[in-house]
Amino acid sequence: EDMAEMRDLVCLFIKKTGTIDTTDWFEEVYDVLNAGRCPITQIIEDDKGVHVIASMNLYVSEDGANDAAVRLAQKLMELKISCVVGIASGPCFCGIVGSEKIHRWDITGAACVRACRVMQYAALSGIAVGVDQSVIEKMSDPSTLQMYDPEVSMKGSADPVPVFTLSTNMDSPLSAIAAVNEYAIEVHADKRDQLREQLINNGEVVCGSALVVGGRMAGKKYLLLTALHGTPFVPIIHRTSRECQRLDICWTIARWFKYHHNPTLRDLAVQIGNSMRLRHTSHALLLTLDLIHSAIVGGEHVAFIIDRTQYIDDATLRLIDQSQSGDNSTDSLIAPAATQGRWIWLMSMTPQLHCQTIQNISQVIESKSPYLFTLDKIDFDEAAGMFRAFAFWEFSTKFGPTEFALSDGLPGVFRQQQNFFGPKMFGKMMAAMQGEITSQEAGMAITSDGDVVASDFPDDIHHEYTYRLACPEILTSHIQAFDVLHPRQQLVLKVLSAIQHRVPMQRWTWKQVCHIAVVFIPRTSSEMLLHDMLILREIMILEVDDKSENGEVRFVDRSMAEAIFETLTPGQLSQVCKKAIKAIVVSFTGELRDLDDSCVEALFILASRVAGSEGREQRNAFGKQLLRRYLKDHAPGSVPTGSLYTSVEHRLAWHCEWMGIDPSELAVEYPVGSSKSAASPVSQTPSASAATTTVVIPTLLPIRKMDFMGNTLLPAVTEAAKSYEPALIL
Repeated sequence: EDMAEMRDLVCLFIKKTGTIDTTDWFEEVYDVLNAGRCPITQIIEDDKGVHVIASMNLYVSEDGANDAAVRLAQKLMELKISCVVGIASGPCFCGIVGSEKIHRWDITGAACVRACRVMQYAALSGIAVGVDQSVIEKMSDPSTLQMYDPEVSMKGSADPVPVFTLSTNMDSPLSAIAAVNEYAIEVHADKRDQLREQLINNGEVVCGSALVVGGRMAGKKYLLLTALHGTPFVPIIHRTSRECQRLDICWTIARWFKYHHNPTLRDLAVQIGNSMRLRHTSHALLLTLDLIHSAIVGGEHVAFIIDRTQYIDDATLRLIDQSQSGDNSTDSLIAPAATQGRWIWLMSMTPQLHCQTIQNISQVIESKSPYLFTLDKIDFDEAAGMFRAFAFWEFSTKFGPTEFALSDGLPGVFRQQQNFFGPKMFGKMMAAMQGEITSQEAGMAITSDGDVVASDFPDDIHHEYTYRLACPEILTSHIQAFDVLHPRQQLVLKVLSAIQHRVPMQRWTWKQVCHIAVVFIPRTSSEMLLHDMLILREIMILEVDDKSENGEVRFVDRSMAEAIFETLTPGQLSQVCKKAIKAIVVSFTGELRDLDDSCVEALFILASRVAGSEGREQRNAFGKQLLRRYLKDHAPGSVPTGSLYTSVEHRLAWHCEWMGIDPSELAVEYPVGSSKSAASPVSQTPSASAATTTVVIPTLLPIRKMDFMGNTLLPAVTEAAKSYEPALIL
């Protein structure tokens, strides 16, 4: 159980065709998959014939795994290996399956099944490669695929699903195109102006560079792109990864410039590509320097953005250094002419273990362009500026703080949230304009100046929100950082994610986290675990206050908590939460009924993650205690001030929906006719002589099926609460 994980895999099912010997065929397939860092889990001969099962992201998360899987399929076709390939992506269980006597390590999940079905469909349809929709949705360059059949009836799918295959043009430069869709002048304005002044608008620097450092999704690329807004520079983006080969940056330059209108640049780009293909990297480096020089002399203005600079190799650093030195160019680069162009390197990085450090990169470029910028999180006003740039709408006092809190002050998260929420908001606005619903029901209002103010989304949008749905790229980035950590550091993060993800307002000290984690690692001290936390703080994963024993520890970005939470198996989650409940109870010296509401709510959620009868009993006890506390100050069906929920029961109903709990298990007795207010609370336990009725949590199943354009959201309330009209917060 400790070895098991839930991982987001890209599964490949590769079926043997033709009459080639199976051993020879497997060796050819193995060579291609091994070169592409795609581990093979099984080779099987059954009713589907001889086929290989392989998976990207199996041991270490790969950058752009879906794109890489498609490239592997293309490689198999290029080598004319007799096979049919099916590819699908999604979360899978990776661990021991079977009984105590007969078992094996394996992968299983819906993605495996879909990949197999797509392979079978491809074989019957006569195409060499079939790709599931789950793959193209996560690709950075979907132009490498084309639709084969938009409606395929496939076993296991209730509705017809689309199937894609390889595009006729696989050599596309589209992934290198960089653009910014909105322009918020408030975000990192001081850093942007400084970058423009020192480098971008500084005509004396013909070839220079700048390095921007910050946490994941801190807005590093956004800063670089907005700084280029309105300038003559053409931005080209290159995204590095741990798996990139030496001087991989030359491939991006070659693919981009081989389409250029200048014949000299086109010819050099083709030569660079040929040299890289033959692995003549030293020659490719010299050709790339010639191309940079020719582009500048030809009057081109190129801004080459390198994302994840921490992964670049030393040869690439030397390329950047030499391009700025003028050693391989004419004197025109040192004495700028009015007609010549410029080439600037704009690099972004997040510190990681076992990668290039800030010091390494700075030492290489500082003598030519000592421009280093470190980004902090944005504040509420900057987020409001991004929201205005995205939708031309204003934050409300209620909606704004909610969305800002979800983003953790990270522009990259905030931008992708708007892509998730935006269509729903726009649909509501159109319905209001057409008179189908009121502006209040749409969650927006028009000011006297004509500005649209977003007030609130319906609760179902807030609660169905996950980073997996809204920001899938963020979670992939987090898992890549997680996979290369020491196992002990991984355990610390797993424990912290289990007790913090979707557990509201529960503060955890580093000492408590150590107390829970040390149970799972023999011969480990709290001092060692604290040291691991401090390392995680250095690479911008955790925020740790180590100045006292009660110092708080939490994730810098709560989306990372969700990413790591998804790697936990149900058994692992149950063990951690059981220890966490004990830690909370032990750390509290008073009576359990004296705990504040947020702490009881945290206990309720943690108990719901504990397997077996023990977890069910604890969950029901904490849930009933929580509902009684709500009913102490609020009538059934009423709305607490400032609540995002339509009623006090509604809040617990969402918890039940999240965790698959039958709401009827949390029913409590409620005195009939009592007046609820903060000034005159009733006892949590009704007297024997008082008339009572049962208050239950409303089910949310109709809400889950409701369209956002449908009727207003009304929770079901009990007979005792029918006289109360629930206020709508929409």
